[in-house]
Amino acid sequence: MQVLVTAGAPVDAQEEDQQTPLYMTVQNGYAEAMQVLVEANASVNAQKGEQRTPLHMVAQYGYAEAVQTLVNAGASVDAREVDQWTPLHMAAQNGHVEVVQVLVTARATVDARETNQRTPLHMAAQNGHAEAVRVLVNARASLDAVTNTGRTPLFYAAQNGHAETVQILGHN
Repeated sequence: MQVLVTAGAPVDAQEEDQQTPLYMTVQNGYAEAMQVLVEANASVNAQKGEQRTPLHMVAQYGYAEAVQTLVNAGASVDAREVDQWTPLHMAAQNGHVEVVQVLVTARATVDARETNQRTPLHMAAQNGHAEAVRVLVNARASLDAVTNTGRTPLFYAAQNGHAETVQILGHN
């Protein structure tokens, strides 16, 4: 990879589905190759298909170190994909606590709303990710946020039988 970049290979070349070399490295978990591309000024905010950025991808997969690398390189922590999900929504839904913490520390909007008005806290609560819920609550995420159907994070946790999450939300 380094040889190609040094030789002048275009770091932001796109396939027909708009994937760039950076997308391919993050999708496959190639941290060293990702670092080479970031250092070569590959676009960290490039969007593909559903308007997802590389940060959406690594947040979804739970690659905390890669999230930190992209944040340090200037990736937008509040980038929106087609359904208005942010990287924090992706990490919270999948229970990637380290990634949630990195994004919160990087000042991601904890109460960002997606198309159905769900926040990252709704996502974590719905899926019973108690530790992610705890991080978001400590970051002052709104416990009273309601979706377009009037549901709160506590409602989702209770509906899905996530007792520990219900306890965290009920005691704050």
